[in-house]
Amino acid sequence: MLKNKILLVAVAFAGIISSCSKDTPYDKSAQFKIDSALIEKYIVNNGIKDVKKEKGVFYKIVNQGTGTDQIDLTDTLALFYDGRVLGAVKAFDSVATATPRSFVLKDVILGWQIGVPLIKNGGRIRLIIPSTLAYVDRPVGPIPANSILDFNININQVTKKKKTITP
Repeated sequence: MLKNKILLVAVAFAGIISSCSKDTPYDKSAQFKIDSALIEKYIVNNGIKDVKKEKGVFYKIVNQGTGTDQIDLTDTLALFYDGRVLGAVKAFDSVATATPRSFVLKDVILGWQIGVPLIKNGGRIRLIIPSTLAYVDRPVGPIPANSILDFNININQVTKKKKTITP
């Protein structure tokens, strides 16, 4: 009986403590500043040259690619890539097989939507993406919440969406 009372008091105490803790609201602007500072420090500490910034995404064009068409959000891209949390050795996802993975650009994270159109078909780019332009404050699979992502992307083929003409 005494064990039950002690257990009941412990559970009640834990409930009171947990209900008193406040969840801090997510501040996208503050997180973006934190992420950007961490990315800039990583770039300097690792001697990465020729990195530029576009709408918050840090990028390095390894190969511009060929062609004259700008990659659009409605284009289907066949590509090879590897992605890791910034500073991690092990990739959380990669496509290094003979068959590229296909995506419609508008269906992927915002950081890709900003960075991938900077190259053309056959191009290669490295994107370092703040969490606010990736999965924000939620974990996704092996990727923790608020993770800065580091991608190497090789565009294998760009398929333009066919435009329909209405009479």
